[in-house]
Amino acid sequence: MDVMSLGWGILALILAFLGLLGTAGVVLLVLKVIAVVQKAAEPPTVDSGHYGLKQSKDVGQRE
Repeated sequence: MDVMSLGWGILALILAFLGLLGTAGVVLLVLKVIAVVQKAAEPPTVDSGHYGLKQSKDVGQRE
């Protein structure tokens, strides 16, 4: 085995590793996009409480 073929083998291993790393990145990106789309598809939260100005002042006071 000469030095040139060894160099090509190392280059092939590096490129294979980078390809695997890139593929993993794409998979993670797709999973994050799916999570965002699912969260956006949920119905909005409806707050049915009634709040007044006096209540907000009560919350800020400490005993």
